[in-house]
Amino acid sequence: MEEIKEQIYKYLQTQILMSISTFGEYPWPAIVYYVVDKDLNLYFISGPGDQHCKNIKENNKVSCAIYNSSQVNEGSKVGIQYSGEVSEVNDLLQVKWMVKLWLKLISGKNGYKPKAEDLLNAKDARVYKVAPKKIKFYNSRDFKEKFRIYNN
Repeated sequence: MEEIKEQIYKYLQTQILMSISTFGEYPWPAIVYYVVDKDLNLYFISGPGDQHCKNIKENNKVSCAIYNSSQVNEGSKVGIQYSGEVSEVNDLLQVKWMVKLWLKLISGKNGYKPKAEDLLNAKDARVYKVAPKKIKFYNSRDFKEKFRIYNN
């Protein structure tokens, strides 16, 4: 089980965007930047007034998808599907993960280069943590069976 966990962790470090689906009064998708820790928890920053954050207050169960959208239709595919629970992170960790995410973004992955004022404009934002319950790692490039399941 540790081998698949490490493979998932390595893949998650290669991406910066995830689609997160929430459900409050109605379902709602959002695209957010994220970082990951060694326990496969995902962290993202969003404003508490955003619809997906309002939904999380009502129902903290979410699903996520992470993949490189530039993959061509032919050939091998790699991607992640998550289900888990979201919680808001306390202030000390919030600063730590906000800085880590910011450093990841300014590295220029996927051509995105934020400006300094973007971080300042995020002052009312919160850091949220997705703790995984089940992860499906689809990897037809490296896995004979095409995908592997990780349960937390």
